[in-house]
Amino acid sequence: STTAPETFPQTRPRVDSAPMLCWAASATVRCAHSFSYPPFQRRAGNGRKREKLCVSAGMSGAADVQSRQAASLPLETLVQLEDAPLVDAPPCEGIYCSAEPGSAIRDLIAECPALSERANWYRAPWWMANGHILTVWAALRRDAPQVVYSRRCLITPDRGTLGLDFLQGVLLGGSSEAQATPAPTSGPLVLLCPGLGGDSQDSYVRSMAAAVAEHGFRCAVLNMRGCGELEVTSPQLFSARRGSTDDLRHALSFLSEELPQGTPIFAAGWSNGGSILLNALREYEQKGEGGAPCPLSGAVAMAVPYDMRLPSQALETPLGKFIYDRNFLRSLLPKAESFLTRWSADLTHIDAQAVRESQSLKDMEIHLISPMFGYQSVEEYYEDASTHDAVARISLPTLCISALDDPIALSDGIPLRAFSASATVGLACSRHGGHIGWPDLLHGNRATWSEVAAMQFFSAALRRLQRSDNEGTRTRIDMT
Repeated sequence: STTAPETFPQTRPRVDSAPMLCWAASATVRCAHSFSYPPFQRRAGNGRKREKLCVSAGMSGAADVQSRQAASLPLETLVQLEDAPLVDAPPCEGIYCSAEPGSAIRDLIAECPALSERANWYRAPWWMANGHILTVWAALRRDAPQVVYSRRCLITPDRGTLGLDFLQGVLLGGSSEAQATPAPTSGPLVLLCPGLGGDSQDSYVRSMAAAVAEHGFRCAVLNMRGCGELEVTSPQLFSARRGSTDDLRHALSFLSEELPQGTPIFAAGWSNGGSILLNALREYEQKGEGGAPCPLSGAVAMAVPYDMRLPSQALETPLGKFIYDRNFLRSLLPKAESFLTRWSADLTHIDAQAVRESQSLKDMEIHLISPMFGYQSVEEYYEDASTHDAVARISLPTLCISALDDPIALSDGIPLRAFSASATVGLACSRHGGHIGWPDLLHGNRATWSEVAAMQFFSAALRRLQRSDNEGTRTRIDMT
C-alpha cells in the first residue's frame, strides 16, 4: 500500500453530509399520524429503568461480561423460525440466527446483554415511536462529541485516494484540542465505514468513534473517494459494491500490514457503508484459495438496505422526496460536480449534463454510478449491490442491526430465513429506530443501544479470539 506521508488533525465542526432540516422535522411530526406503524407496546421486563442499559452494557470498558460463560447464557430475544413461518410474513422484533446447538453466532450474541436481555432492548419514547421522526430527530439532535483525528491518505492501484482517519482524542464538553481525552493508540482496532457520501465528521460516526474509544479499542474511519474533503485523483467515485469493495479491501490490507502482527481488526458500517462491508465479506469468501484471507475478526452492519430496489422506491414517495432524497442530492451533487469538472474527458460514456440535472438519487444512479462501474442498467446495479443473498455466504462472525420502521432501508427486504439459518451471521431487529437513528434521550440522543450492542459484540468476539490463541488454535475465530 502506498500512503501519503502527511498527517494532520481534524476537529472541524460542521453539518453532517446529509442533514435533515428543521422544517422537515416539523413536517414529519405533523404527518406522523398518517403512518400505520404498530402502536408502541411494552414487553415483559420493560418496567426497569432505561438507565440500566448503560450500566449492564458496560459503557465503561470492554470486559463488562468477561466472567460470563456463553454456553450457559439464555437468549430470551431469539425469534424461533416457527414464530415467522411465512417467507413474506412481516418480521418480529428480536434476534434472528441459528438456534442449533453449537451455533457460534448465537453464543456470541448471548454474551451481549444489550441484545440477549429484553429489558435492555431499544425502546423509543411513545411520542416519537415512528421511523421518520426517529430518523430526523437523530440527525438533527444527536449530541456527538467533537473528536481529533490524524489522517493517512492511501493511494489505490488506479491512483485513487482514500482517507484513513485515526482517532486521537475525544473532546468532552467545551474542552479544547489540547485537553482532549486521549484515545487508545494500541490494541484491537475498529474500522468505521460511513453511509452514502458520509465521512469521519458525521455525527453518528463521531458518536460511534467515541464509543469505540470508551470500550478500549483503537478506532479508524475510512473516507471513500471524494468524501471527507478528499481530492478525487482518479476517474472513479464510489458505489455500494464495484470499486468500493476493492477500496475497502485495500484499506484492510494496509491496516493488516501497518499494525503489529496479530492485532485483531473489526469493522462496522452503516447503510451504504454496511452494504460495502457485507459485499466485501462475500467477495473474500468467493475468492477462495486464490485471494488474500479476510483480515477481520468480526463485523457489524447497521441499517443496511438488503434489497437495493426498496430504498429507491421509498425515496420516490412524496415524503421520501421531501425529507430524504433532496438531502442526499445536496450532499452528492457537489461531489459529482467536482468529479465531472476534473474527469469528464475520461468519462465519455457518462452524460455529464444529465448527471448535473439529476432530480433524485436514482437519477444519479442511472446517469453516473451505473455506467461508471460498467452496469448496463440501474436495475443491474441494484441486483448486484443487494446483500440479501450475501448472508448465507459469509463465514466471519457478523452482527447486523436493523429497525423495522426504517423509512429508507425498508424491513421488507430483510432476508429473515437466511439469518435464521446462519450459524455465523445474526440479525438484531428492533421495533423502532429509524434510519441510522436509535436516539437515546438520556445520553444526548446518541445511538447508545446500537453502539453498545456493536461494542459488546466486538468484545465477545475478542474474548473468543483470545481464548483460541491461548489454546494454540487458529488466530481467527473458528465458526465451524
